[in-house]
Amino acid sequence: MLHDAKQLLQTKQSELQDTAKQNRALVERLAAAEKRAAGAKEEHAAARSTSSATATALRQAQAKLKLAVAEVLASEGFIQSVCVADDSEKPELVLELRYADSGDTIIDGLKRVSKPGRRVYVGAKEVARVRNGLGMSIISTSKGVLCDRDARAQKVGGEVLCEVW
Repeated sequence: MLHDAKQLLQTKQSELQDTAKQNRALVERLAAAEKRAAGAKEEHAAARSTSSATATALRQAQAKLKLAVAEVLASEGFIQSVCVADDSEKPELVLELRYADSGDTIIDGLKRVSKPGRRVYVGAKEVARVRNGLGMSIISTSKGVLCDRDARAQKVGGEVLCEVW
């Protein structure tokens, strides 16, 4: 009986050691995950601070929809100018931002309305005003990408891409 008790004690000790090893490995993985999350938070904060800093121009990879939206923003006075730079392998869209005399950007806010998971469409009669006319919506219509005023004037509806104010 003493021999059985010793064997039972040894098996329990080895199980306890295995559990301790597993717990240490789990703690190490958790610490590594927390370290990665902290690094991601720092990168996100750095990206937000650089985006809020005053920049005179922004460069983006060019796409037809991006170019059309940028041209609407330029025609409505939210950005200074739009041009396509072909100096690299892929063409880039260069947006020259517009600032008020106080140094603040003209664009106070931007909200994406239609998203991949939820597309938002409006009819010609349902095109709403943004911030009582102080902002605008950008709508993709059958007649191209238009601001809300032009869509109402041409009596066309479409997909509401975003709102700018």
